[in-house]
Amino acid sequence: MLERGIVVSYETIRRWCRKFGAAYAKQLRRKKPSRKDICWGGRPQNGIEMCQSELLTISNEGAVRGSDIRIGMDTPKHVFQLHGVNAAERPILRKKMRRKEMVDFFATCPPTVIAIGACAASHHWARLLTRFGHEVKLIAPQLAKPYVKRGKNDAADAEALCEAMSRPTMRFVPVKSADQQAALMLVGMRERAVAAQTQLANTIRGYAAEFGLTAAKDMFHLPLLLERIMIDKSIPAVARELFASLVEEFAQLGERERGGGKTDGLVSQQ
Repeated sequence: MLERGIVVSYETIRRWCRKFGAAYAKQLRRKKPSRKDICWGGRPQNGIEMCQSELLTISNEGAVRGSDIRIGMDTPKHVFQLHGVNAAERPILRKKMRRKEMVDFFATCPPTVIAIGACAASHHWARLLTRFGHEVKLIAPQLAKPYVKRGKNDAADAEALCEAMSRPTMRFVPVKSADQQAALMLVGMRERAVAAQTQLANTIRGYAAEFGLTAAKDMFHLPLLLERIMIDKSIPAVARELFASLVEEFAQLGERERGGGKTDGLVSQQ
């Protein structure tokens, strides 16, 4: 418009859209190009056959053909979003599936490469899809985030995973086995028990300080503090009963933490 000497303003654009917008929208809604259309990339009309062969077609049924090279899958709790591209880097699969539909889909799908975000349940799905003959690559969410082209949603995340997987310098998360997941669960439970025991010890120290009783740092000084609390007659009976309940809870947490050693033996045997 500038080349033709037309002053470009908001009013000019509004009038232009009002005059030509309906015709352009009608052309965009057609599934197949017409010979009157201008081909993509500014090709002449005699190249319409080439233009038709390059037309973007997305399968409504979600069928995957042998030309697929990779699929990105966003894994929420119930609904899974898939985004697949072929060897020409053109999207051919954009589909939302429920859990059972997704499993049935990949069970009958030819072997392909699948990218999944490394989040909750991702290792389970990676192991399952690997048994179906697919190659699964887990990508950390912070590494796939730069490839999100628009607002965050399931479709954009699946497309970002599909694109991030193609980067030659992308780092992938190793798929963990069920035994490795059990070992990580043991570490998490032990850390949780230690944190709860530390929190309870600080609570006991705080309550004891209100009655003028203190102890040195470190956990092994706490039993001496508890003995002093139990024999101190200046502490009200109600307070001593509450301290006794805290002592019992503290002992249970210590047993839970020490009990992790038995689980360590089971994990090492596996």
